Amino acid sequence: MVYIVGNSFCGSTLLGFLLSAHPDIIYLGELKIKTWLKERSCSCGHSLDTCPFYSDYFSEFNTTKKSLFADVRPRSVISLLFRRDKIISKNAIVKMESFYHSITEHVLQMYPNAKYIVDTSKSIWMLNGWLHTSVDKDIKIIWLTRHLQPSMASFTKRGFKFYHSLLSILVNNMLTKYYLKWNKLNYLKLDYTRFYSEYEEIAKSTSAFLNIPIPSAYQNHHNHHVISGNSNTKKEFTGQFKGFHNDEEWKSLLTKNQKRILSWFE
Repeated sequence: MVYIVGNSFCGSTLLGFLLSAHPDIIYLGELKIKTWLKERSCSCGHSLDTCPFYSDYFSEFNTTKKSLFADVRPRSVISLLFRRDKIISKNAIVKMESFYHSITEHVLQMYPNAKYIVDTSKSIWMLNGWLHTSVDKDIKIIWLTRHLQPSMASFTKRGFKFYHSLLSILVNNMLTKYYLKWNKLNYLKLDYTRFYSEYEEIAKSTSAFLNIPIPSAYQNHHNHHVISGNSNTKKEFTGQFKGFHNDEEWKSLLTKNQKRILSWFE
């Protein structure tokens, strides 16, 4: 598994699709999302009823994980920093393992040459759950970061309060850093801001980390079945990916005072 950690709106949906430029990397979006709560469409271009991946699997997919998250997510995510056993019950481990095997078995039925499944859930608590399954020794962790100002702009334009979003980003950055460090986890750190101008180098470093060649030019192999994540990004890859956009929208979205406050944390 490739597991991406980071903040909300860090570009994980984009990275997931870019990884799926390799035909043996299967991208399934954010596996932590409660996919049974609303009607969804798949990035492959089909409705869930006609999707070759989900049409006969969606019910099992939801049933297997529906009772999972309450057991896997600790009451206080910060508590993950202070326990070496990673705080997870035996019951939660059984459910997480069952979910993992359900997904991998279905993926291999459709993609027998699959090398990786990509989960862009981003949450440390979900990573903590995966590390208790048989994927533990094979999981590849990518920490995707994004500069504070554009990251905050993505929160505010979606209606999130400024100070609450800032606190959320700072705390999650701290939590991610120390969780990875204290558990001595190997990971690749990528900067979303570099995608526009230096993606060829990003692809090379990612290829070396995963030991599988990630193309620097995106190709759609119909090996992504994403029903979560950034809707605009998903829509773009459902059609034809037209290339990267320079990450400068934040300049017009943030006020002068907000920019000044954010500069204190750079």
